[in-house]
Amino acid sequence: MGNIKYCCVQFCGYKRTFLGTKKKSTSKPLYRFPNKPQLKEKWVQALINLNGQSEISKLPKEAYICSQHFEPDCLEKIGFSAVRLKPGSIPTIFPFNKTEQLDQDITMASNAISDVPLEITQYPLEEPCFSGKIRYPGDINEENVKGTSNQNLQKYVLILKKACRKKDQMIKRLQSLRNRQKKKINSLQSMLSDLRARDLISSNTSHIMQIFSNATFLQENCFPLPLRGNLTAYGQRYPWRTEGRSH
Repeated sequence: MGNIKYCCVQFCGYKRTFLGTKKKSTSKPLYRFPNKPQLKEKWVQALINLNGQSEISKLPKEAYICSQHFEPDCLEKIGFSAVRLKPGSIPTIFPFNKTEQLDQDITMASNAISDVPLEITQYPLEEPCFSGKIRYPGDINEENVKGTSNQNLQKYVLILKKACRKKDQMIKRLQSLRNRQKKKINSLQSMLSDLRARDLISSNTSHIMQIFSNATFLQENCFPLPLRGNLTAYGQRYPWRTEGRSH
């Protein structure tokens, strides 16, 4: 059996098994509580205040917290796979906060509002209210990001990443269409050049055929359905005929 270490953050449930010196590259790093009393106390207070863990004061001899509870700028990569915790770092990300803690924060905020002087109590209606859910990138702006929790910020980042992935897919699709268009145009130009060299078509006929072929490609690949009829009418307006010539 390997040595099993657990993350002591309540409701996290992450554990890691160490088998000799082998470590999985996909596993999350676990960081032991600091030996320095002052920094250790800050870790304990973070769990108590931010995650509502009153029983955390009775820590085992070796207690750990996994990397997902630290801000990204608290971590630094060493070598190919090792991730080290920067000195003085404190855990601040707790996505499983208790409802009681949230109620306590709301009560404290309400008490703070009631202490505001009378001369500025006439302005709260002008404060933006963000009661709706943030679901799309357009819903995210400077006002509703300011002062929000780390958990909400993580959700906003995921929404933006998803939108970027969709745009990347669209860019790749358009690049693929452009490459196909270039290949078809090059093939057509090569064919028309060969026909002109054999004196099978006139240069004017070759030019019209090239315009019509390009319009057909754009109609089939690059334009939405409402525009396709207009392109077809354009192609029919300029028909061509093949002119045979004697040699």
